[in-house]
Amino acid sequence: MAPQDVCEHCGSWTKQAPYSLRLDPAWLKEQHELDQQDCPDRCRYCQVLAQVILRNISADKMGYARLYVSSAEVDSDSDEDGDAGGVSPGSLRIYAVGTLELEIELEIFVDRESSAIPNLPCIPTTGPTRSDSDESFAFIRACLDSCLSRHFFCRRPVPPPPMPRRVLRIDKKKLAQDGRIMLYEPQGEFRADYIALSHCWGKHQPLRMLTLNRESFIQAGIPLTKLSAVFRDAVEVCRRMDLEYLWIDSLCIIQDSKEDWERESARMCEYYENALFTILAASSPDGSIPFLRECPERWRPQVFPSVFVGSDGKKVSVVARHCPRGLNFSSETIRKMVEDDEALQTRAWAFQEGQVSKRAVAYTGGKLVWTCHTIRGMEENGREAGPIADNLCNRTLFNLSDIFGDGEDDALKIWEELVVGFSSRELTYATDCLPALSGLAKKFHIQLGWRYVAGMWEKHLAVYLCWQVETLLMRYEPVGQTAASNNDYIAPTWAWPSAGGQRIQFRGRVGGIYENMATVEEVSCQVDGLNPFGRVVSGHLVLTGMVFTILLSQQAIKEVNWVSRADSKPEAIVVEDCTLVQRGSDIYRARPGESFLPFSDVPVLCLILGGHSVASNVSKSAIDDDRTRYYGLVLGSSGKDGVYHRLGLAAFKPRDVSSDILAGITPRTTVRIE
Repeated sequence: MAPQDVCEHCGSWTKQAPYSLRLDPAWLKEQHELDQQDCPDRCRYCQVLAQVILRNISADKMGYARLYVSSAEVDSDSDEDGDAGGVSPGSLRIYAVGTLELEIELEIFVDRESSAIPNLPCIPTTGPTRSDSDESFAFIRACLDSCLSRHFFCRRPVPPPPMPRRVLRIDKKKLAQDGRIMLYEPQGEFRADYIALSHCWGKHQPLRMLTLNRESFIQAGIPLTKLSAVFRDAVEVCRRMDLEYLWIDSLCIIQDSKEDWERESARMCEYYENALFTILAASSPDGSIPFLRECPERWRPQVFPSVFVGSDGKKVSVVARHCPRGLNFSSETIRKMVEDDEALQTRAWAFQEGQVSKRAVAYTGGKLVWTCHTIRGMEENGREAGPIADNLCNRTLFNLSDIFGDGEDDALKIWEELVVGFSSRELTYATDCLPALSGLAKKFHIQLGWRYVAGMWEKHLAVYLCWQVETLLMRYEPVGQTAASNNDYIAPTWAWPSAGGQRIQFRGRVGGIYENMATVEEVSCQVDGLNPFGRVVSGHLVLTGMVFTILLSQQAIKEVNWVSRADSKPEAIVVEDCTLVQRGSDIYRARPGESFLPFSDVPVLCLILGGHSVASNVSKSAIDDDRTRYYGLVLGSSGKDGVYHRLGLAAFKPRDVSSDILAGITPRTTVRIE
């Protein structure tokens, strides 16, 4: 292969970046066969790519792979005047999908800078293999010092913000003498730097502060031997960073006090935001697995035989490394199948902790990852790896009032993105859904002054009502919470938390021109306890809009059809919120224990919420424009006279609906939904 040629399969890593290419199994099989032969004209780039993939996924389990190549970029570690620190090489990543839902993501480097492959970054193939090494703590200190002294968006308030209501005090002298830390309740306006811990409880129940042991924790202290491995590691980070105070939820909130838990859970966002930095124990699925440990073999750099020679005559080796997903709190990979050592990224409580922390150190399975408002960096010679452009809320959450000069659309977009990311996370207790988001809700409320109702904002409720479950990721199971069974009640059915842990999408502002066609007459939610943004125990919505009757049929899971009275022809898309069941002549959300059974031609109501048009303004008074896609709430009986439950969201265009359906639309009807 001539040097000036560009390989059609891989682009020779020199094609004009950025670009991506699909690598099919047939290509991989061909490369595997060429490995067994002597082929001097073979593409060296394809050869290395195939070796990288085959070391991580065997050929018989390979589905496909995609190669991503980005261009060089300017480092973002700039000072207050915006002076850049230099130019970084581009990057090369492989995303490979195998059978049995196996997924890997690898980044490609070289072991030394060379003209042979000038567009790839260089990383060392040797270095610390433990996350508690001196080099690792030097990396944290370097990132922290740089952040505090050079990053405008990370500027530190003087004096430091108020301390949490309770913290753990790590006195080095006492720790050395009797191996204990103390629970400390600061008095007055005591201010000092502290670290916060974000962790997974998992199946292992950590030591907790209870009403009975609180005084003992204050007076006698807590023996290190009683702490979980994760908590002991957090103490060690404080000690090595010369910091005296640590905040851990289970040891600083009285876990058997409903009043204390509600009050403190509402302030958790403040505690994480005000911390000097947050420890993200991403590699610990529960408290029994330490995060200060030897790096697992599969996360270490993989060195491949050199096939490249630089102008100096020296060989250059290619190095591959798994990409720790803890590097990006909101990336799509987090929402897919996640391995145990990244379990923190699947937990709902950890979502707002990561979003609001001004600075965070993620202990992933592979490397330490530093994140602040300005940069993110990996522990590779202390090099900082560039700006965070993919976390929508990175800076805006802290300065919401600064971004609304051009209207409120930005606020709506940010909240929608937060809900999308949060809704795919897991909760041990479904009723924690709203409490786990309450800190972010409080932050929005303080900045905007809007009224909060069950995960949405009243001022724009007509837009937020147009939500649906992500169909590709739907976990098809009953939800069935009703106000009559408050132990399981999450939210009223018109609110997205009622979908029970499903990932949510908002359809109200997806491209084109969207027009609200329904009017919110009244909305109410009753909050349980002291946290005004926390758990709700009941709620109702009174909505006025165009209403008509449709016939709902479902013969198989995830296949809900709305059909015409005239010809039984499927006419529209209906995305159900959860399992639907027929009881008598009505359709209901399934209760726990109820299974799906087919049903046909059951009448339900559809109330038009609004419409999208790509070419013209949407009429508020008629369903007559085939360029418009309309969205409607599908409503079934609640079991109470005149009261409905939401069943799902319908989407249709007039041309897809028979004339007798459209003729049955009532101009303005008012309904009550609970």
